[in-house]
Amino acid sequence: MKTLSAIFSYVVAFVFLLSGLSKLTDVLSFQNLIAQYGFPFLHFTAPFIVLAEITLGMTMLLRIDLRLSSILAVILLVLFSAAYTYGHLAHGVNDCGCFGNLIKTDNAVIVLVRNIVLVLMSFVVFHYNSAENGNDMPSWKRSILLTVLFPSVFLSGMTSRIFPNRNYENPYKDKSLYETSLSNYAVPHKKRELVLFMSYSCNHCINSIENYKSYIENKAVDTALCYVVINKEKPELDSLRFGFKQNFPDIVISETEDDINFVTAYPTAFYIENDTIKKVIVGELPSPFVTI
Repeated sequence: MKTLSAIFSYVVAFVFLLSGLSKLTDVLSFQNLIAQYGFPFLHFTAPFIVLAEITLGMTMLLRIDLRLSSILAVILLVLFSAAYTYGHLAHGVNDCGCFGNLIKTDNAVIVLVRNIVLVLMSFVVFHYNSAENGNDMPSWKRSILLTVLFPSVFLSGMTSRIFPNRNYENPYKDKSLYETSLSNYAVPHKKRELVLFMSYSCNHCINSIENYKSYIENKAVDTALCYVVINKEKPELDSLRFGFKQNFPDIVISETEDDINFVTAYPTAFYIENDTIKKVIVGELPSPFVTI
């Protein structure tokens, strides 16, 4: 059983490491998934969850206090299973998002059975390592652990976003679409519509692209329109325009002159319901599961 316990510890370690590392380069997508689960107010926990998975995987792989690591693994697996079950039953979420974009698992039964097996493995590791390792951590193990964690902390911060739902008191808010100049840029008679104004030279605009696509892909709105405001007197922006179209060929955009007086900062998004402007969001566009 000692040998079996060791094998189980490496299996659980590998699963947690794969889960954490696969999400590390795109924590934003994991944040969106948390919102889809029905917990938009917990989107900020995504980078911490990713780091917890990587840390736990490394401690089990290096056999650092296996007794404590295995219990923490059980707790995380139970919490993940409960969250996934709720998201699946209450919000129809199929993808558990366990391994980011690396492995898609859309079968709820497979996800839950896998988690149950991992929980049982973790209990075996806990039971047969009652006196092993203790709190002892040799310097070489600490060095390896920190070598993995430091860049992970950096990457998780770089690939995640905080989604404040900044709903500014724009003069167009709560007005009929037909009473505003926005009517020239929107499609009337739609139940739900998003109109985004951005700039080629704005980093916050680029960071909003994935969430903008999410409105379309998840059918959060009936129509989504993207306008890029340009200044034709600045030819140096041509390279940015070309680069944008090369990097985001799936984004259908319309260019408009820099004379829109109702947009004071970029990006600015207008969320419209039944031809009434319900929200004006200035700054990075949040996930649709946070905004609506």
